[in-house]
Amino acid sequence: MRIGRRRFGLLGLLGAVVGGRVAPVASAGAAGAALAAMAQALFPHREVSAARYEAIAGDFLAGSGAQAARLAAALAEGGFLERSGAQRVELLATLAASPDFQVFRLHVLTALYTDLGLTRQFGYQGPSLAQGGYLTRGFDDIDWLPAADPDAR
Repeated sequence: MRIGRRRFGLLGLLGAVVGGRVAPVASAGAAGAALAAMAQALFPHREVSAARYEAIAGDFLAGSGAQAARLAAALAEGGFLERSGAQRVELLATLAASPDFQVFRLHVLTALYTDLGLTRQFGYQGPSLAQGGYLTRGFDDIDWLPAADPDAR
């Protein structure tokens, strides 16, 4: 039986080498959904759409091959998508020391916080060097905190 490059690549994505054995991942869609849910659990922001988390997971799947497959397999094995929020955190805590987890965490961190369009939604106003730096721009303009109570001292 002859297998083309596309089918070979798809088979490689759907199976992950875990402890010397091949652990099948249900589908690239399931792997992407698990990784997107993991990204949202690691960096929960109301301002970030589910589609953005899915795109970040898709980029990781496309660029990190075996690492993405191993991590997705570990999430599937632990029933990550079926768990509640607190149970998801418990599962992630057990995976946190793995290199695959750390690579994904860094990927999500970079994807979220280097996108100026997205960070502006969080309230980050962008670099201030062009406006004279933070000292002359208003380093203390934090209107999201309540005013200090002068009688609290």
